[in-house]
Amino acid sequence: MAANLKSRSQETGGRPSSHDSSCDLCDIPFLDLPKGLRYGIIAFTSIACYLNTLEYDLVHDDVFVIKENMDIRPKTPLWNVLSNDFWGKPMSSNRSHKSYRPLCTLTFRMNYAIHGLNPFGYHAVNVVLHGVVCLLYMFMCETVAFKSNVLAFLAGLLFATHPVHTEAVSRIK
Repeated sequence: MAANLKSRSQETGGRPSSHDSSCDLCDIPFLDLPKGLRYGIIAFTSIACYLNTLEYDLVHDDVFVIKENMDIRPKTPLWNVLSNDFWGKPMSSNRSHKSYRPLCTLTFRMNYAIHGLNPFGYHAVNVVLHGVVCLLYMFMCETVAFKSNVLAFLAGLLFATHPVHTEAVSRIK
């Protein structure tokens, strides 16, 4: 498939235009939006879908990961983030789940330094990260996966609004 995309790209002298004849949707003029507008629509849509989560509280495991995890507190040594599991338990303990996620715990620690235990900040970070991931997804679709900017835009829109992301964005952990 990569060879096929490469050979078609070479035939047209570089990157194909959004009006590639192999794509029926590519000839729809209203979908041939300027690049900035396409990215703006993806950013707006991906964030707008989850704005309602900003007022949510901590639920389920979030309570244990945020409220009860001392590793995210500034007074706890930073080394604990690297030596403890995701839940703040020593990795050598029998009570440890052995789920080692130091980068995630470190981001919770930075969020705690800014917002304390206010769930708004944690949810806002998730919503913004979802928007960034959607923009990166569309960028990758434009540059690697599709010959058509229209298809990349539609894939990005589907990715931004797909309900499979609901748990990952609306919950904190």
